[in-house]
Amino acid sequence: MRSLRIFAGVADGLVAAILASEADGVVLDLVGEDARAAACAVLRCVNAGGGRPAIWMRAGGLHPDPSDDDLAAVLPAHPAAVVLPAVAGPEDIEQLGARLRVLEARLGRPDGETRIVAVIGTAAGVMAAPRLRPHPRLAAFVWEPFLLPGAETPDGDVSRLSRGLTLLAASHAGVPAIDASARAGQEDAAFREACLRARRDGFAAMTARNEAQVHVINAVFAGDGAPD
Repeated sequence: MRSLRIFAGVADGLVAAILASEADGVVLDLVGEDARAAACAVLRCVNAGGGRPAIWMRAGGLHPDPSDDDLAAVLPAHPAAVVLPAVAGPEDIEQLGARLRVLEARLGRPDGETRIVAVIGTAAGVMAAPRLRPHPRLAAFVWEPFLLPGAETPDGDVSRLSRGLTLLAASHAGVPAIDASARAGQEDAAFREACLRARRDGFAAMTARNEAQVHVINAVFAGDGAPD
């Protein structure tokens, strides 16, 4: 996986946009009952068409973990993974894993089918990174620095430290690290440079806010110096 396209909200034409995307995966951001129901309908349609790209559900906004209502709503639609938006220690992953196990059993699903993607994006998460460890459900760690002090300074001490700790935590856990530091309005040249840096530093993938960014990510992580 090189690229993850983020879709915030559920709009008309979303299924077509997902199926037409060149992204290797999709993150669906959803908050509220209406969004949950609509996103599940989207996921079922994509899965009916072969399940490409893989869809990760990010439910509940920026909280330590998704709510029970979020999980009960999205799991029947078979997401590839559930995003843990603000991991603050290994216990968060373990607790979410236990909740997923209970729901999978109720739904008659295989134990461990739903993976967890943990986001390191708060001060607590950065401080806990050295304690993070392998877990059978863990699919990836995501570096998302927007809420950290000095996030507007990519080369600042906090950004460098949190970035490095995310990479080390992923290496220790045996999962890929994903760079989610790029912004929607970033200029093309700056975004391409961010992709090149992510690849050099050891990130396996990056998130994208639009299809143009997906194209740049795929090209750079495929080893092309400049996309078509």
